Amino acid sequence: MIAVANVGYRAIALDYRGYRLSDPPTVAEKATYADFISDVHFLLDVLGISEVFLIAKDFRARIAYTFALLHPNRVVGVVTLGVPFVPLNPPPYQQCLPEGFYVSRWHELILSLLASFLGVTFVNLC
Repeated sequence: MIAVANVGYRAIALDYRGYRLSDPPTVAEKATYADFISDVHFLLDVLGISEVFLIAKDFRARIAYTFALLHPNRVVGVVTLGVPFVPLNPPPYQQCLPEGFYVSRWHELILSLLASFLGVTFVNLC
């Protein structure tokens, strides 16, 4: 983050509700992805940041991508780390993997995100 600041940018590391140094929410239901996305929006508003380049790792990638989809006028770019590539049409063998298999979980996440934004339903034919 120091290197980013040294070239004139501001780097902000956000602690999501209940993670790292932040206090957990008093109501467990207030720690949803929608809440995390709202927190990003609120923080940018409070800090007076009109545009942002998001960098996210692991589960936060979903937050970054969703924020970018919901607020395209505020996001210059998105980079994610530690998230496997999930093609829209996975190879046939991957479509029939056992329930809960690691790669399948990512595919289900991507399909649910696409379904919520495109308003379509994806069907597993296995």
